Amino acid sequence: MTPELIASILSEDIHQNNGLEEAITLTNPQICKCGRTLNAHAGNTIPETGDVSVCYYCGRIMIYNENLSLREPTEAELSELQDNERLLSLKNCLI
Repeated sequence: MTPELIASILSEDIHQNNGLEEAITLTNPQICKCGRTLNAHAGNTIPETGDVSVCYYCGRIMIYNENLSLREPTEAELSELQDNERLLSLKNCLI
């Protein structure tokens, strides 16, 4: 799955520039629990505190902090996200 496909799942409308999707924001490199380096956000906006991220490699759900670092979601956040159809579609594509 490409970052562009991930972005299309998470975003209703991706910015178009001469027919090319601009949907990647670079972030500070971080290591997911799966051991892979995460350094980009797929979507048409810059991530904000509380936004959801999904590891491209293992499908782990994480939440952005104030400084755009990633943290594990709380139980309440996981409960709230468990029925999010777009998130479930993305996770199914990744794993």
